[in-house]
Amino acid sequence: SAVAFGQKVHFSQDSIVINDKPCLLYQRTGNSFTIISLDSVKLIEGNITSTAPGKFSTKYTFLTVNKEFSNEKINGRNALIFELVQNKILDESGALNKEKLLKFIKKYNQQK
Repeated sequence: SAVAFGQKVHFSQDSIVINDKPCLLYQRTGNSFTIISLDSVKLIEGNITSTAPGKFSTKYTFLTVNKEFSNEKINGRNALIFELVQNKILDESGALNKEKLLKFIKKYNQQK
């Protein structure tokens, strides 16, 4: 559990909770994960790969805007969710602001 810009964010094995309200579902299979809305819409897929001993890289696919994203400083589900909350892209209802998401991807994407 952590606080990001006044929003309390908590992770369980199968959900993401903001301000004590479950807002997204989480499924993990091996090195891949999917973040799903409460009404069963797949929003984000992630694939974690090892780049060196103890170092990892995550490639995200934002399905609602059909964009791939990676940034060496944003690795894994928790780091991504904190960034999305801090940048006011993800709210406590689990909604992604598409306009802010596209700006975020354009600004921070290191995907080649």
